Amino acid sequence: MSAAPVVPTDRLRALIREVAQGPCPAGYAGYDWFQLFEEEEAVFGIGLDRVPLLVSAWNAYEAFKGMAEGLEWDMQHQAVLDAVKAARPDLAAESYGEDGWMKFAVVFSALTMRDAWWWWNKNRAWQDRAGIMEFRDGS
Repeated sequence: MSAAPVVPTDRLRALIREVAQGPCPAGYAGYDWFQLFEEEEAVFGIGLDRVPLLVSAWNAYEAFKGMAEGLEWDMQHQAVLDAVKAARPDLAAESYGEDGWMKFAVVFSALTMRDAWWWWNKNRAWQDRAGIMEFRDGS
């Protein structure tokens, strides 16, 4: 009897977990977009132990939506991402944004909507501090 074929969505879930378990040379405590500092932990309610999974899922989401190039996700796992887009056209059609990210995170990484919402907002706060966030009113 042959093994059952790997479903693309299952493969993506496994990849997100696998990448999250890998090393992060810079560590997850700090002030960069993929790190938390103490005040962020308190304000956003995200424990440092959740950050590897959040970062892995975030990178997968950005590659899935074509928002980032040169990440491990789009360079090494594009075939999986393409297969998932075909298998989940509802998520592929979802606009890049907070709602799309939360749906993606819940479906593919077992994160809660709360975790995903806080991570979205933590990233927006980091972008503002880094001077790369643009507001319609020019502020």
